[in-house]
Amino acid sequence: MVGIIFGSARYENIIAVDIEVEETYRRRGIAAFLTEHMLNSCSEENLTVQWDCVESNTASRMAAEKCGFHLFKKRPYYWFWIS
Repeated sequence: MVGIIFGSARYENIIAVDIEVEETYRRRGIAAFLTEHMLNSCSEENLTVQWDCVESNTASRMAAEKCGFHLFKKRPYYWFWIS
């Protein structure tokens, strides 16, 4: 697998997406291609796409901005694991 994008959560007409591209295939436009496909599919279903990333993930933020997303809220994230 080179990359994947999927809707990870949905509330009313808003869908949160997650995207991952294998490290050796990054910076080749794959994330933009996958995102464009997701945006087109969601548009047909009248869904608004939301992209979340942690502040330190500049590559994700840059990919989102390249695809036309804009920052609308900054908030802290907390990560928990079950041991």
